[in-house]
Amino acid sequence: MTLRHPATTGPMTRPGDLPANALHALVRTLWRAAVGRGITAFAIGAFVVFRDPASASDVARASAAYWIVDGIATVWTSRIAGTITLTRLPFLVRGVVAIAAGLILLGRPADLLFGPWQPGRGLIWIWVAALVLMMVGIQLAAVVLDVVICRRIRSRIPWDWSVATGAAFSAVLSIGVAALFAASPALIGRIVAASAILAGFGLVVGAARLDESRAASFSTYSSHQ
Repeated sequence: MTLRHPATTGPMTRPGDLPANALHALVRTLWRAAVGRGITAFAIGAFVVFRDPASASDVARASAAYWIVDGIATVWTSRIAGTITLTRLPFLVRGVVAIAAGLILLGRPADLLFGPWQPGRGLIWIWVAALVLMMVGIQLAAVVLDVVICRRIRSRIPWDWSVATGAAFSAVLSIGVAALFAASPALIGRIVAASAILAGFGLVVGAARLDESRAASFSTYSSHQ
């Protein structure tokens, strides 16, 4: 079947259309992931705004919180892998990397790296900084997986940019955390807050479009029962 966006008259999928039930499951899964990411982006944007001027620890923890939610959403979205002709591996690797980076940064490392300097811990600081920067680098390298996943999703739903929006925001956060070692935390905080609000808006708009199509695909799916 061919999914049509309610506001358009043109076909919304490419050749190789999916059965009604598979397309409905795909749209529903992407909608839920977009809602989760969008709410989280708005929440961390508001957190950083209200903490203005934000400290480096605030920015680091806000980024970590988004990575954890993004990673969980990515792992959960792996259920659509077969629908978009992928294995679950890219989803699982991408999700686990994001969750690991978030958990590492959310805890003690944020205080150790960006809190008050503690004499005698220089070597520990270097090791922790190296670990965090390595995780940030892996996060940025995982953009390759995001591109693969997004391309396959858009082969089925060409107008959906929700996954790409979430991935781009995650990359911005990675660059922001790395920049905390050299730039003003207050400046990075304002950039992160603005990016979070923009990403949240984009994700919510994407979820709204998916919701319209979810209703359309459900109607089509029901008619085939």
